[in-house]
Amino acid sequence: MIKAELVLLTLFLFVFFIPFSRAQLTVGVSPPALYVGEIEPGAYKIVNFNLITSSEDVFLVSLASVKGNINIFNHDEYKDFILNYSEEDVSSWVEFNSNPVELKRADEKLTTKAGSTITGAREITFIIHVPKNAEPGYHTGKINFDPRAPPGYGGMFTIEAVIPFTYIFKVPGVAVRGGKIFDVVSSDCSGKNLVLEIFFRNTGTVTFFPNAGKVEIFDRRNRTIDTLYTSTDYIRPGEMKRLKTVWNVEDLALGSYDASSRVDYVTGSVSKKSTVEVYECPSAPPTAKVIEKAYAFPWWVLVVIVIIIAIIYLFLKRQRYE
Repeated sequence: MIKAELVLLTLFLFVFFIPFSRAQLTVGVSPPALYVGEIEPGAYKIVNFNLITSSEDVFLVSLASVKGNINIFNHDEYKDFILNYSEEDVSSWVEFNSNPVELKRADEKLTTKAGSTITGAREITFIIHVPKNAEPGYHTGKINFDPRAPPGYGGMFTIEAVIPFTYIFKVPGVAVRGGKIFDVVSSDCSGKNLVLEIFFRNTGTVTFFPNAGKVEIFDRRNRTIDTLYTSTDYIRPGEMKRLKTVWNVEDLALGSYDASSRVDYVTGSVSKKSTVEVYECPSAPPTAKVIEKAYAFPWWVLVVIVIIIAIIYLFLKRQRYE
C-alpha cells in the first residue's frame, strides 16, 4: 500500500511540474564575429547583428559589453590582425540602443546548415564611440547575453549555452607591439625568500598583456639551478612595469648568480642576461615599546599659587589701612 502511494505521489509531482519546465535554452548570434572596418578617433559606428534561439518561448535578454581577448585571432580570417593588435579595453565605448531586448518568435522557422531550427530572432543594434585618444591598431570586444523570463512568466529556463558576439574594428595609425627588459634585480627579502623584479617597458604604441616573465638562474658551472615565473599585467605604451617573482634561496650560498630573463608578448619576445645578488636578509627591527613614566605633581605650580595669594592678601590689607 505504501509503495502504491509513493508511485501516485511521484506521478502527481511529475505531472504538476511539466507545465513549468522548459527544454534547455540555447542563445546564439549570427554572425558570431564581425569585422566592422575602420573608425577614426572621435568618431562612431553603428553595428548590427542577429540574436537567435531554437526555443519557442518569448524571453528577455540583457546585453553586457565586456573586454575582448586575443583568441579571436586564432581564426584564419583575422590571424594577420594580431601583429597590429591593441589590447586596450573598449568595453566602455559601447552604447546599446535598447537593453534588455525581447527575443520574439521568428516570422518563419529557419534551418541552419548544422540542422538546428531557428524559431526566435532579433536584430541587435549598438554604437561604438571611439575616443579621441584611442590607440591605433585593431581592437576587439564582446557582447555577452543573459537570458531571463519576461515579467509575469510562470515557466522555468534551463540555459544550455549562451554564445557571445565578438566585434573587431581598426583605429587608423601606426600600431606597434614591442618591449624591452631594462634589468633584473633582487629587491625585498623575507626569511629565506628573495623577491626578483624584471623591469620591463612597453616601447610600442599599443597596450598589451605579456605572458608571465621567465627567469632562469645559473650556478658557476652554468647549470640551471632554478626557473621562476613572474607576475604580469596590462602595460600601456611607454609604461614601465616591475614583473615580480619570489625565489627561495634557503640552500644557496650568498653572492652573485647569473640570470637570463625573457618576456613574451605574443607577437614577439625580448630577453636579457644579468646577475642577481643573494644576500642575507636584515634582522627585523625590535618592536617599539612605549615606556610610561609615573605621573609627578608639579609642586612649583603650588608654590606660585601660594605666592600670588600672599601678594593679593598683602595688597588688600594695605588698601584697607589707607
